[in-house]
Amino acid sequence: MTPAAPAPARRVGEWHLVRLARDGRLAEPRQLERILALAPAATDGFLFCPGGVEDEEETRRAAARFFALLEVALAPLRERVAPLLIALHWRSRPVALAPASRALLAQLADAEVPAGPEEDAALDALRRRILKPDAGGGRAGSPAQALACWVAKRRAAQVGERLGREHLAALTHATRTHLVGHTLGATLAAAAVLGGARPASLMLLLPALSAFAFAREVPGTTRPGVYHRILAEGRVRGRVTVLHSRQGLATSAFHTSEGGRESTPRLGRAGRAHDVVATTAMNTAGARGVGAPDLALLEAQQVGLPLRPLVNVAGDGVLGARAAPVHGHREVAILVLLAAGLLEPGPEGLRPARASGEGTHA
Repeated sequence: MTPAAPAPARRVGEWHLVRLARDGRLAEPRQLERILALAPAATDGFLFCPGGVEDEEETRRAAARFFALLEVALAPLRERVAPLLIALHWRSRPVALAPASRALLAQLADAEVPAGPEEDAALDALRRRILKPDAGGGRAGSPAQALACWVAKRRAAQVGERLGREHLAALTHATRTHLVGHTLGATLAAAAVLGGARPASLMLLLPALSAFAFAREVPGTTRPGVYHRILAEGRVRGRVTVLHSRQGLATSAFHTSEGGRESTPRLGRAGRAHDVVATTAMNTAGARGVGAPDLALLEAQQVGLPLRPLVNVAGDGVLGARAAPVHGHREVAILVLLAAGLLEPGPEGLRPARASGEGTHA
């Protein structure tokens, strides 16, 4: 048998784009096969999922910026890490709904099926907001916009599960892979792990998720959050890292109820817990209900990330200091490598980690 030709040497700055149709199918079915053929020559794959994009050029710009910063952060690891850089293009921007009556919006909301208790709470709040728009607690955006964002989150989760089941399981088996998702792309990345992907690390940048999505027990219920299985079943070989920031308020519309309490909160302890769950988003508050430590972004570069299944990192003071998207910050690229277990702080600054990037659970 003739041996397979070796994969061509990777050029610095080279990355690959995977296009998805709106329903999650590969736009070019053989595209991922070509990428999988490159996997044996790579030590680490980085799959970047930007969120809230519409056209391919937006994804290309976001990916080029993120990967350029990641290449710089990878410089100390040149002798040890051969990266395979992949960006995912999926049209995830919420589709604007035409003006509609409250009754029609309520019917559309009633047709939605929440996947877990935190989604139950958020959907209940959305229905109340549709029926009583003046009880929104000062939240920006119309009920129609809030419903569009809810649908976008639900679609991101469905597409992510399909992608994980049909394609990313193979990629994460072929090479050590780090998933990085932003806003709705973070929803997709987390859902891909539920679908079957087994990444070495999962980085969620201002994720469009409930703060209680990973909770062992969602407040006011006896049930876990939708994504708690990722932690309980060890579906990520290393750690899950959540970057949150109050500067993330601009993206909080993706969590349909974030931004304030109902002006007429429900009475009783259970009612108050329900409202807290409905109005607390992971992109601004981090992951709650799972006992995760919380560090500042710059602090993480100085002391490293705890060896825990999930770690929160607060980006306040960094993300708002420059007019750049979250994935356009050098500090975020470094955080990705810290979370991957490839970099660690040393006496003279950041250095290659002494241990493998896997197995970071305490």
